[in-house]
Amino acid sequence: MKKRFYLVGIFTIFIFSCFISNAFPWRKKTDSINNLRETSWQLVTLKEKNVGSITVDDDAKISLSFTKNGVSGFSGVNRFSGRYEVNNDSISFSELSVNLMSGSRSAMNFEERFLRILRSAKKVRHDKDTLILENTKGDTLTFRKLRTSGKHESESAPLNREILNTEWKLVNMAGRNLGSNEYVTIAFSEDGVNGNSGVNDYFSSYTITNHNNIRIGVLSSTRMAGPDNLMRLERDFVTFLQNVKKIKLADKDTLILSTENGKNLIFQKIR
Repeated sequence: MKKRFYLVGIFTIFIFSCFISNAFPWRKKTDSINNLRETSWQLVTLKEKNVGSITVDDDAKISLSFTKNGVSGFSGVNRFSGRYEVNNDSISFSELSVNLMSGSRSAMNFEERFLRILRSAKKVRHDKDTLILENTKGDTLTFRKLRTSGKHESESAPLNREILNTEWKLVNMAGRNLGSNEYVTIAFSEDGVNGNSGVNDYFSSYTITNHNNIRIGVLSSTRMAGPDNLMRLERDFVTFLQNVKKIKLADKDTLILSTENGKNLIFQKIR
């Protein structure tokens, strides 16, 4: 008799569990989708149903980050931010605002395609390593999870921790001291590197290794015109900056970026 009651009890629990799973199929999905909060992802593939699939270079660092109240990221040239809503496996993005910086024609074209799919995304699925967004046309964005959400990937390098959230003014470029009317800056943050190149503002990604090697991604910038001398200064600075290989702190107030052929950009700390 006891054995019979025991088996009946197990059977009842099993039936009840099945009922809960079937009655509330959204519960598991919702819990999974809620895991998007406070996560960051990097784009690995863009697929347009009628065009084909593009594997995205890791250096492009096109990203998407979710918080409790919004979404933000880097779209290849500009940064963007906005709002999102999730319901089961459905997702929608709204109020996306994008910076107005300019880049190469190919980068701008890819950014436009990326943002079009992102804005029109309707379905979402993900596991612990992969996020896929899909619109009604079947176009998809596939991301891989960034392990250290909200932190720069090279934060483990000791020098990177020292320069993170600092800003510097260029005082000497390849042996030439800058004049009082020549204002060039560089700042390091969790989002990348940015500053003023003499006339225009610029933005890019960067990576620092434990051997004080630095790699700065392709620069995006505004497209304003200025006096000829400042435009020449800007062109020279951008060329040097895109070719720097080493970074070091000469002291707490002096930063030096060096190219492979020994040309130095010397900065003085602003903050």
